[in-house]
Amino acid sequence: MSPDSVITSCRHLICAGCMKKKDVCPCCKQTCRSVQLSSSEFPAEIKERSTIQIEMLSSKGSAVCKLQNTHLLEVLERQQFMTQAVYQALQNSRKNYLSLEHRYRQLREENRRLKRGSGTVPTTFTTPMRSSVAGST
Repeated sequence: MSPDSVITSCRHLICAGCMKKKDVCPCCKQTCRSVQLSSSEFPAEIKERSTIQIEMLSSKGSAVCKLQNTHLLEVLERQQFMTQAVYQALQNSRKNYLSLEHRYRQLREENRRLKRGSGTVPTTFTTPMRSSVAGST
């Protein structure tokens, strides 16, 4: 806290340079009076309490910022993990879709040949490929 700071009657602590109009608070725009902290008019006891309260609020504000930053990093980390999991599931689904689409084309072509009578009926029955989508987690 600078000795050039002023405290207003509306209880705002402002640097003297920001207090352009002596009768208007730049924070709340109320008409007010102000006293410079270095002024002899300002009681030492109140000056000391103000300094302690400002330092306490500053340290609490810093702790809150650190906590919020930690939480933000945790949220981002979870989001990245979930994005990767969704991307992997999408890739697996695409592979399964392409495999099923290929098998569908084979069966459709076999069906056409059988309807035309130009193909031979396979002697061995091939089971269609099972999708791992239903069984995956």
